[in-house]
Amino acid sequence: MAAVVLVPAAVAATVAGGWVFAGLALAAALGLAWEWRAMTGASAAVMGVGILAAWSMGVWVSIVAALGYVALFVGLTAALAFAARARHGLLWAALGIAYVALPMIALLGLRQRPHDGTAVVLFLFAVVWATDAGAYFVGRAIGGAPLAPRWSPRKTRSGALGGLAAAALVGIVAALAGLASNPWLALAVALALSVAAQIGDLLESIVKRRYHRKDSGRMIPGHGGLFDRLDSLLVAAPGMAVVMAAGGVTPWFLRGGL
Repeated sequence: MAAVVLVPAAVAATVAGGWVFAGLALAAALGLAWEWRAMTGASAAVMGVGILAAWSMGVWVSIVAALGYVALFVGLTAALAFAARARHGLLWAALGIAYVALPMIALLGLRQRPHDGTAVVLFLFAVVWATDAGAYFVGRAIGGAPLAPRWSPRKTRSGALGGLAAAALVGIVAALAGLASNPWLALAVALALSVAAQIGDLLESIVKRRYHRKDSGRMIPGHGGLFDRLDSLLVAAPGMAVVMAAGGVTPWFLRGGL
């Protein structure tokens, strides 16, 4: 049921772009920050100011400029976390800001690409959603050895392969539909993003296990919290930003825009 609402909303906001997309990104980031505060006991004030500051920068920077801002942001956050290591709430607030804000900055920068921003973001979403669905259904159908028993005993190696296969299918479909200027590159990027998405899923599992949580929150009735739905995207989005920046500001991966 959550996908019935969240997926169309994400697609519609991506197509609309502008302040609609920026507003949805901010709303998601603030929701994630709230859940992070509830899980870790982080400072709500520090997190709120940090997210708003990151968003205000992200709404106008291009993807190339965004990467420079991300590097600065990571450095400042790391310095804050190190300086505040004895203060639990401030330390986890700094880490939470980085965890939530970096993907938001990446998404805003990707959408602002002048020729193919819409297509790039939709491709990213499609790969992440396919990975999650493939891992879930294949893992349930086949089962087998756990992928990371210490952190997430329910995730299986068969599920991980199912997620990779589903992501590869998205890359192939993009190539067949004429969106990809280089089919092999589309497949490679899809697989790389799938790996990043599954790392994001595991990272959230580690945090929840640290705080003995089954779900990140109750923001989505019957489906847990926003982290439970967006954990894969939190690593895949910065990964996509790096891939796109490597190609410069002109379209090289997807043909044109939508």
